[in-house]
Amino acid sequence: MRGYQWHIMEAKGQRSQTLVATLMILMAIETFVTSANSIPYHGWTPKDYPYVLKEDMGCVKNGNESWICDPDEILTRQAVFRVATALTEAHNKTHCICEANECSGYGGFRLSVALMYKMSPTYWPREKSDSEKAENFAHLLRNIWFHDIGCGDNVLIFLSRLDRQFRIATSGRTKQYLTDNEAEGIYDDVKKYFTNDDYEEGILQTITLVTKNINNVRTEKLESVIIGSVIGALGILVACCCIFCCITGKCRSTGPAVTLTRHRTRSSVSSLSSRHSSSSASSHHSDHGDGGGGSGGSF
Repeated sequence: MRGYQWHIMEAKGQRSQTLVATLMILMAIETFVTSANSIPYHGWTPKDYPYVLKEDMGCVKNGNESWICDPDEILTRQAVFRVATALTEAHNKTHCICEANECSGYGGFRLSVALMYKMSPTYWPREKSDSEKAENFAHLLRNIWFHDIGCGDNVLIFLSRLDRQFRIATSGRTKQYLTDNEAEGIYDDVKKYFTNDDYEEGILQTITLVTKNINNVRTEKLESVIIGSVIGALGILVACCCIFCCITGKCRSTGPAVTLTRHRTRSSVSSLSSRHSSSSASSHHSDHGDGGGGSGGSF
């Protein structure tokens, strides 16, 4: 009788061990599936990628506007917050180049960040390289995000982790402040961070360098306009003096010099007028992606 009871207890113990082992296996499978679902191994297309201002998929945190999307959690939450703060600071540090009525309460250039685990292999022909796909993806996504925002004063910073691709995508208008060569120089400076998988620092440094470049170019343009205006004003003043001298007959012996002065004055005024016209045309031009540029590559 005792032996029979012992066999029953042994059988129950084996069943319990089997049940525990089964539960552990199921838990492991669930963990694996959950982890797999958190990273879309199918990859993203520009159309399917989250919209930066929509409060889902890691684009907006706590109801606050944030110009970074990280649906695959490439960065930690703390890192996302730091990048979002840096993007806001860049917007506040740069100046608005839109029409005056568009600049009220708007701020300056809008920088944005799109991070992902991988691009979908189906949205772009297979014969295209990963670099070509990344360039196309970045510009399409920038057009989607900014098609009705601002006046073409935007930059999108794009990174695909598994594809090992990074891009700085600019609009045609932004290229006046950040050329393709300058964007390439920035990429060369930050590539080391991405090579070492330090994505946060690489993104933060990119934001800093893009902002600095935009502000430097604007300062140079302002200095050029100021110098041109001063030269133009001096030229007009000299011309007026010479005309007065000629009318009063006090500068007959300096005729050639007067002619030369008049010629230079007309050239200065013409140059200033041309610069002003170019600036005015630029301020009225609204570009939302056509003619965009940028740079980047593999890391």
